Amino acid sequence: MTTTFRDMDYLEALHAYANHLHVHDSFGRPTTMARFVSHAERIAFGMGDLHLPMGWGDIPWEAILPQLPFRPGTVMIVELPPHHWAELESCAATARRFMDIVNQAQRQAA
Repeated sequence: MTTTFRDMDYLEALHAYANHLHVHDSFGRPTTMARFVSHAERIAFGMGDLHLPMGWGDIPWEAILPQLPFRPGTVMIVELPPHHWAELESCAATARRFMDIVNQAQRQAA
């Protein structure tokens, strides 16, 4: 979302800065409304840093991850707020799948 706000290409930013990832999903739309009644309303409009479980937004993780030049020791941090903890097992499985995608891409590049 920061890249949208700053009018940056998110893939260029990822290539330049990726040494850790905060993985959660969103729609990459900055908040343009002054007030929301609830977090559910923000989700309905798809605005802001929503910290959705992976797969709920539109970040193309499976297309992005193999392209990134990860540095040794890169950390993947799953950011899941308490109101989404019911999705914890699904998020952990998705994070493991993401790690497999990264590892496979790195083996193919070697």
